[in-house]
Amino acid sequence: MNKDYIFSFLKKYPMSILLAIIAINLFSIAGTLKENGKSLMYKEACARYYAFYSSGDDEQAESREKLTASIVDVPVEFVDPFCQRML
Repeated sequence: MNKDYIFSFLKKYPMSILLAIIAINLFSIAGTLKENGKSLMYKEACARYYAFYSSGDDEQAESREKLTASIVDVPVEFVDPFCQRML
């Protein structure tokens, strides 16, 4: 490709190019927000797990551990190490 072709293309479609750049940036921001939201949801689930674990009896703690395992999508035996890493 020569320079004249590139410059003519840029002169012909400046708004389309600008909108494409904005759209790419918005998709990038959306992906970042999605990851941050998922991380925040896991932290909240782990905080609730520890709150119920310390204040309830063994049956309540076990049921909360199963609930937290389903929320964070890990096996029940890995809930405690996962939550320690998250918090």
